[in-house]
Amino acid sequence: MTTAGLAIENIAVDYGSTRANQDITLSVPAGEVLALIGPSGCGKSTLLRAIAGLVPVATGSVTIGGRDVTRLSPAQRNIGLVPQNYAMFPHLSVNENIAYGLRARHAAKAHIAERVDEMLELTRLTEFAQRRPDALSGGQRQRVALARALAVDPDLVLMDEPLSALDPQLRGGLRRELAALIADAGYTTIIVTHDQGEALALGDRIATLERGRLVQHAVPAELWNAPENAFVADFLAGALLLDVTWDGDVPTALDGRWRFDPSARLAPQAPGRLLVRADSLTIVPGDEPGTVAATVTAAEFAGDTTRLRVAFGDGVECDVLAEGPVTVGGTVALALPPEAVHLV
Repeated sequence: MTTAGLAIENIAVDYGSTRANQDITLSVPAGEVLALIGPSGCGKSTLLRAIAGLVPVATGSVTIGGRDVTRLSPAQRNIGLVPQNYAMFPHLSVNENIAYGLRARHAAKAHIAERVDEMLELTRLTEFAQRRPDALSGGQRQRVALARALAVDPDLVLMDEPLSALDPQLRGGLRRELAALIADAGYTTIIVTHDQGEALALGDRIATLERGRLVQHAVPAELWNAPENAFVADFLAGALLLDVTWDGDVPTALDGRWRFDPSARLAPQAPGRLLVRADSLTIVPGDEPGTVAATVTAAEFAGDTTRLRVAFGDGVECDVLAEGPVTVGGTVALALPPEAVHLV
């Protein structure tokens, strides 16, 4: 197996008069997995297609393994592509689907047979080798598509929404399975997804896009705990964003109703908005110092806990968990540890 790193520099992609990607620069070390994430229309799939050579770039360069491939065709880039719908040939067996790329490259028959056997073993599909795609489950079809992409020993693997075609009930288990397969294979991989959980679980690093621009590129823990701006905080972490005002060195929000601990990780008098990790909020009895009152607008039973939707006023809402009984329309007091506050 060989694998290579990826570097893209100042990439811009146009669709007619619309600029779908604007000045994107990032790199992926050899063997790492990069998750491209963002809302619909942010340009993530366009960027994947530009890396693959399926759409031309207006400006910038694409380098794979130190080789400039910007003006090369997809076939000349030595990539493995897993399309969103897997794009399998329905009249071919699993064996034949996996071998397709190798045959298209006129590989020797002995090499094709050896490589197909390796991919069947890697993806745990050996017993299904003679089946047609319509006799496979969604997860099995996904593995066939991945095996076909890896069979050609690509320098780079590109996956476009690999779990979106699957039933929601299956995604959790198959996400773990996909993560294990990618790790075992060891190829440099780019995964496009709109699902925050998938990006956090699959990516060694995550690149977040908004309106065609790269807004943050970092390891998952950094994006989750220290997002650089309000968009990343809201989209990726589902965090609460509050306008901050200062009472001396004490940060406050919600017209002064919520006073935060001065030991929070904030520079005094710094401008910006407060990122509050909603999953760090806890319901406490009474009106203790440092707490804030919120109104329960909805409650959803979840077994040993109840998920509450709470409103602070001025359109600010979030979800919190409660272990005891609650009343919709009632008021709860919420507390937050200082380390759960971040300025963006």
